[in-house]
Amino acid sequence: MKKYLALLLCAALFTSALPMAALGADDLPESPSVISASEEQETQEPTLLTSEGESSLPEEPESSSSPEETPPEEEEPPTDQEPPSQEETPSPEDPPVEEEPVDPSQPLFPLQTANHTAFISGNGDQVRPGDGLRRSEAAKILYLLLEDPVTPGGNHFSDVPAGAWYATYVNALTEMGILEGYGEDQAEFRPDKTITRAEFVTMLSRLYPLQTGDVSFTDVDGDSWAYEAIANAVVRGWASGYPDGSFRPGNPITRAEAIKLINKVLGRKADQHTIDAQGKFLLYTDLAYNHWAYYEIMEASVPHAHTVSETGVETWGAYTLPTTEHAPGPLLVDGELYYVDSSRHLVRSAKVGLLQFNSAGRYTTGNPTLDAKLTAIIRRQVDPSQSLYTNLNRLYWYVINNYSYLPQSHVAQGSTGWEPTYALNILNRGRGNCYSYAALFSYLAQKLGYQAKAVSGMATVQGSSHWAYGYWDDHGWVEIALNGTTYVCDPQLRAGHAAAWGYNWDLFMKPYGQSVAHYRVNGVVLG
Repeated sequence: MKKYLALLLCAALFTSALPMAALGADDLPESPSVISASEEQETQEPTLLTSEGESSLPEEPESSSSPEETPPEEEEPPTDQEPPSQEETPSPEDPPVEEEPVDPSQPLFPLQTANHTAFISGNGDQVRPGDGLRRSEAAKILYLLLEDPVTPGGNHFSDVPAGAWYATYVNALTEMGILEGYGEDQAEFRPDKTITRAEFVTMLSRLYPLQTGDVSFTDVDGDSWAYEAIANAVVRGWASGYPDGSFRPGNPITRAEAIKLINKVLGRKADQHTIDAQGKFLLYTDLAYNHWAYYEIMEASVPHAHTVSETGVETWGAYTLPTTEHAPGPLLVDGELYYVDSSRHLVRSAKVGLLQFNSAGRYTTGNPTLDAKLTAIIRRQVDPSQSLYTNLNRLYWYVINNYSYLPQSHVAQGSTGWEPTYALNILNRGRGNCYSYAALFSYLAQKLGYQAKAVSGMATVQGSSHWAYGYWDDHGWVEIALNGTTYVCDPQLRAGHAAAWGYNWDLFMKPYGQSVAHYRVNGVVLG
């Protein structure tokens, strides 16, 4: 019996510890209830064990009327007691939230991929494909490729002045984690330093999730600071290194190489068929059509609509050719003459007055050998800092002072087509007659953009005791049409007769009839 009462007391104490609603006297049980196994699981109540480890269940009482066998009444809980809050109720541990996988094909920052805008414009109508790319220039290019770059909150480098043209680009990309500086505290950006291949690939790799892979370049060690970025670029197909197995990470990246890499990153590829159908595009005076990066540079320079086939072939739609920086007129670049038309595009495969331009946009006499010799003279004699007129005068005196007279056959009055032969004769021999002087100087004047031509006719001179005025002799000279006036230049008469007779005749850019010399062609006196 005592054992039975002890069990009843334990059960009562355990039950009183559980939350429950207030009970009335009529609700109390007459005898303890036996808890089944299923009820144990539902309530999570612990099982009472004997010292032998067996379940100890109370035996049926012999008589329920014995006062010793009556269980004590449970105390009612306070009426103001509230059930435990949700926070206090233990709950199963929530499973960890799995992060969504990163799509390596999607950039970390939205890029200008839908619209194929121009991200290269050149400078002075030159793109300088073989030159290095400065770090400030690289920052500008990458900034312009972002759809929504951040607005920089301040200046991050000691060598980037707040008002510098590149300050916004550099500071914005730095805050986005795309650019870094030099030194332990990264206080210097070095904007004028040419960016290396490793540095540029690292910048591009920060635009996308990093993809890992192994590379086996002969000059890239596994512990190199740029190894992961270079491997990422190779895995993505952006870069492949050089045929000799090197990557040359420390070499300055050329502008052409940088443009090709950016096109790869953006998934852009030029429509060669469209470009070739137009006979190529002439945008830069220093980019040959057969340059290895010609099409890459066209893709980067010409804004265009586009579609991409299922096989990844890009087809251009409407496009807009950029205009030149130079104003309409002649454009002399490194000894070569180009011409900008009224729509501010470079002329090619066409004539401008007397000047013929080939498919590359360069002035030509039609004779490649003569063209090369003329270009060499222009490079030596012309001062780019001086005006065209000043340089024309320099060339006039160059012909006078560097060649001497050699009798040769005369040319029929008013004829044409003889000029290349006579110009090459004087260039090859260093001597020639009046027709040779006229042919050479006319081509040099054309090479500067002047509407010049060699003329065969007759001449007479007044005021000379050595040449009776009115005596007409076969002669060759140069006409230059400028602003509605025809001017005469006569280098051989100045170099030969005037010098020999001691006269200081001014025969440079004189209108007909306004110098000591007078001219006629087929009986018609000029001026």
